[in-house]
Amino acid sequence: MPGAWTEHLNDNELWEALEACDPWRDPFALLGALDIALGRQHDERYKRFAEEAVQKLAQEHFPRHDGIDTYELLPLWAELVLSHINTLEGGALRPPCWKRMCAWMARQAFSRVLYNVSVSNLKVYASGQGTIRYQLECTRRC
Repeated sequence: MPGAWTEHLNDNELWEALEACDPWRDPFALLGALDIALGRQHDERYKRFAEEAVQKLAQEHFPRHDGIDTYELLPLWAELVLSHINTLEGGALRPPCWKRMCAWMARQAFSRVLYNVSVSNLKVYASGQGTIRYQLECTRRC
């Protein structure tokens, strides 16, 4: 979809914007940038970018700058958020697709702003041990 939104921009100004936003920081930003690059294969820069992006996304791990694997972290955040949504007043009555979408968006936000997270501790909390408030407090301390 981002490719369609940026069709009106010329290759050079879009390339500058792409470099400035650092799409390599997480898989979702990289997927959006890949969509743009795939629609501009006439330009060697975009062709090379698309090849490198596919290779990066297909790897088993997607390490953040702090060394934590994003592919391991994102499902844990989504689990925590989804379980919290179900404890909110009226949360359990929301359509499942709405709850999943909220959890997916929140997990990305958490992944970008919370660092020095202990993935092993987060796995314990996400497995259902403790209350969600306790889990989030412990996660902040990790």
